[in-house]
Amino acid sequence: MKRLFQKLKFEVIPAILKKGQRLIDALKTIGYKEIPSNVILDKTLTGIGATYQELHAKRHSIIIEPTLPVIHDKAYGKDEILPVYENCKVPDVKRYLQRAEVKYKKVLTTPESFWKIKNACEELKWNMYNTFFCLFDECERLTEDSDFRRKITKPMKDFFQFNSKAFVSATPLQVSDPRFEGFQWIKITPDFDYKKPLNLIVTNSYDYSVRQLLLEHLANSSHVFIFLNTTNGIDKIVNTLGIEGQSKIFCSEKSVKKLKKKGYTNVASLYSEPIAKYNFLTCRFYSALDIILKVKPDIVMLTNLYEAEHSMIDPYTEAVQICGRFRKEINGSTFNSITHLTNVRNTLKVKTDEEIDIELEEKLKTYESLQARYNETTDATRKKAIIDDINRLGLVEFATKLDDGLLEIDHFAIDNYYNNERVKRYYLSGNALKEAYEGTNHFTVNYRNVFLAVGDSDRLELKELPTFMERCKLMVDKLNKLQADPDRDFYINILKQEKDGELIIEAYEKLGVEVFANKKYQRADIKKELDKYNTELLRFSSMVVQEIKEVFPLNVPMPQEDIKNQLQDIYKRYGIDYKMKKNTIEDYYDASPSYHKKPYTYTLKAIKEYPIN
Repeated sequence: MKRLFQKLKFEVIPAILKKGQRLIDALKTIGYKEIPSNVILDKTLTGIGATYQELHAKRHSIIIEPTLPVIHDKAYGKDEILPVYENCKVPDVKRYLQRAEVKYKKVLTTPESFWKIKNACEELKWNMYNTFFCLFDECERLTEDSDFRRKITKPMKDFFQFNSKAFVSATPLQVSDPRFEGFQWIKITPDFDYKKPLNLIVTNSYDYSVRQLLLEHLANSSHVFIFLNTTNGIDKIVNTLGIEGQSKIFCSEKSVKKLKKKGYTNVASLYSEPIAKYNFLTCRFYSALDIILKVKPDIVMLTNLYEAEHSMIDPYTEAVQICGRFRKEINGSTFNSITHLTNVRNTLKVKTDEEIDIELEEKLKTYESLQARYNETTDATRKKAIIDDINRLGLVEFATKLDDGLLEIDHFAIDNYYNNERVKRYYLSGNALKEAYEGTNHFTVNYRNVFLAVGDSDRLELKELPTFMERCKLMVDKLNKLQADPDRDFYINILKQEKDGELIIEAYEKLGVEVFANKKYQRADIKKELDKYNTELLRFSSMVVQEIKEVFPLNVPMPQEDIKNQLQDIYKRYGIDYKMKKNTIEDYYDASPSYHKKPYTYTLKAIKEYPIN
């Protein structure tokens, strides 16, 4: 069947890049002295100077950058460049555009703040579309981010109205938007080997493997840069490994506030030095940012599908961009090592392109029918009812809502849907991910599997089991298999985090495996037996026995009621929940009771010997 949202086909123009050359050198080989218009510029390599070239081109430029850290990095301390983001207002843009001493206006903006430039130009009666060259940098982010960041595509209607415009990235994605018809695809083609060695570790025990990688394999590294797109995951690693004093976290402003509430101090929304031994970065730092170090870092990419599917890293785009953040070459390389550590899940729900085609086709047909009915009716109540149906259709997430409530298809949101499913397919197996990395032509892959006693799938299964009995049987099976494992303590701590984990493990270790079958896997009965055991353990602990020895003298008749009350006071101080009897003292002493006359007494002869705990 013919696809509704077919990727466009472009004329590809190769431009040869020699070792040590910059982007402009390659463009000159095909007749251009600057970035040309109506092109998708596929740089292949990061750091060869696309943004630099446009910032120094003898023309007015608007450069749209996907994230604020990049804008801060490119514009910091440069008065001739205007960074436009949240804190920059329309009057600030107007003042900059009116500065006569700035011959060529260079404006860097986030997609969300682009409207400020447009408003400023309108107020100054400037024809923005004729005046500026518009460059959308790291253009794949339009596709990759549009599901969770809908406003990223907002400038695109204006983008296509510029007389001079270009898309640029080292990792551009194919597009389906028909407005790109007539564009050319310029492919920068290095005439040298640019592949980087990459260690791909596929593990069934993410937490253990992360600990081993960071605390053992990279123990002697001066700087480790860890790219992980979940602040909860970062928080867990830092706390579990006890490395907060050696760590710095770079994330969004919202996440900065969240982490500071948890007590973190070394956390920032913009990249800055000094850096730490362990430097954590979320996805806003994956592309465009320049990191220049005096020593070579170790690069680590982490993916944990069992806790955050959005931590998947696309080998074709994000992995290439991440490794390209480090600019300074030392002894022929910009890094010591590159490692992607991940788990995989063959149970991931993944759609094929054909399935998405059918789904979108049906949604679009339904929408077109509703749209026709909307246009035919003049009754306001009917129109509102039709709009309500449209909002429930499920096409809204792939469209821009117009003022009247109808929809305009957002091709980048459509591309995002296909793209997300493409990346998911790589994580169905280790081999699929390895083949994807090799298919990029950017990496030489050293692939290994790490399979350990307690895996992430076991933990997921524990979470999904509905009854205590089922969880208990699975966990007891794991505990039996861990008896001789040298890393038993580590796995025990992991299993304790699961539901009922602490109860099951404590009962297993103190009461033995037989208690579960004897109590027919009933939670209440097992807990009762464990509480009884713990009470006895505390009753005969060295501190309790010692205090009892100090309170009660030997060979002196004492009223039984007084003995009971004093013993009760000791139990109360130690939090011992035990039903006291008059003869409880006999648990501790050889004693002679007397019942000849009231008050009845005990004469304590000798303290009994118990194993001290």
